[in-house]
Amino acid sequence: MGATDFPIERPFTISVVIRDSEQRPIITFPTIPGFTKREISTSVITEEGGDKPIGSRIITQNYIAGKPGTYRLAPFTINIGKIAVRSEEATLTVRSIDDEETLSANTPVVGKDAAFFALATAASVYKGEGFPVKLSLYVAEDYPYELRFEHLEQQLQAMLKKIRPFDIWEENLGLTEVKRIPVTSKGKKYNEFRIYEAIYFPLTARTIRMPEVSLTMLAVKPGAGRQKTENIKFTSASASIDVKRLPSHPLRDQVAVGSFRLQEGLERRGVRVGQSVRYDFRVIGEGNISALYAPRVSLSDAIEVFPPKLQETKKRSIDGVSGYKTFQYFLVPKQNGLFPLEKTFQWIYFNPKIAKYDTLRPKMVLRVGETVATADTVRTNLPGSIYTGIEKLDSTEQAINWPVLVRAIANVLIALMIIGMIFLLFRK
Repeated sequence: MGATDFPIERPFTISVVIRDSEQRPIITFPTIPGFTKREISTSVITEEGGDKPIGSRIITQNYIAGKPGTYRLAPFTINIGKIAVRSEEATLTVRSIDDEETLSANTPVVGKDAAFFALATAASVYKGEGFPVKLSLYVAEDYPYELRFEHLEQQLQAMLKKIRPFDIWEENLGLTEVKRIPVTSKGKKYNEFRIYEAIYFPLTARTIRMPEVSLTMLAVKPGAGRQKTENIKFTSASASIDVKRLPSHPLRDQVAVGSFRLQEGLERRGVRVGQSVRYDFRVIGEGNISALYAPRVSLSDAIEVFPPKLQETKKRSIDGVSGYKTFQYFLVPKQNGLFPLEKTFQWIYFNPKIAKYDTLRPKMVLRVGETVATADTVRTNLPGSIYTGIEKLDSTEQAINWPVLVRAIANVLIALMIIGMIFLLFRK
């Protein structure tokens, strides 16, 4: 159960906590005289530790009191599947607004390092280089209050409107639950409740300023004969990220930024003139995978290059975005010879780790029009061969094809006969 002593504008709650369960059972919560049932909310908290994370599903029924006063909550039983959970009798004290103001004035002060809200990010990056953004509430293990999230999604959206720049590409890690992670800072143990994490890729070179944002939590602490509840606001520090321009280069506003390598594949190493062959140019590494552009293609009369098909795979984590993007080309050679593909394709990028430009160049060579193997070659100099003297024949003299000539004459005669019959019919 939630706090049994609370202001009238706050709901009373009854929660069922189910550990290590992916299913939400159907639960019938009790009716409380003098209270109205409101929405049922569900949340999931994951505790890191051991071999695998342990998830707890929390199903909460909210109740709203009709007026201030003291109410009796009789003992009740809740059935969760085949398990029956029993609760003892409780007394609910609903205070008016005046009572709440007196209670807040007597609330003990807690040290700032006992619980705090933090915005974590980078200090300096290059334009196009990804940097992490994380919002977390840190609560010391000896913190005297029980802290509960209220309307977290609405609060988070309001925060993101303030800190999210307009000129960035966002790769949201998509947290669907509040993560609870044990951490140690300056020798003190905390529980980190991570509510947001993403990777931002700045699209312009400027200083990004993120203002301070606040998270409001509901604090519950037992008092003398009754539990006290109060809203506590935690405010993060502001942040500033210096986005630097890339070093001078003719393509500095067009190149990708990150750490990459090339993996290539050629369907066949040897082809004939006019025969198409597939070539895969795959860029693998860490960076803004979705924004990777196709390699630069040097057109020539020797090879025709058709526009590529794209395939993309990426993985997001707080450490960055990694994956690959494949550009699948079809090549049609027009001349015989050896064609190193490095003369046709190149991919330029900027590596922020070493602050230098680099170029990915293919190593494969396409062979076009090679001599056919001896076993497949026609021998014309053997005695008695039907091909003997074939090089002396004049290909300009065309032989008469008698069957074709007879068929053509017969078709003409049949056509004349049909025309004659039609003429006679019309004369009659």
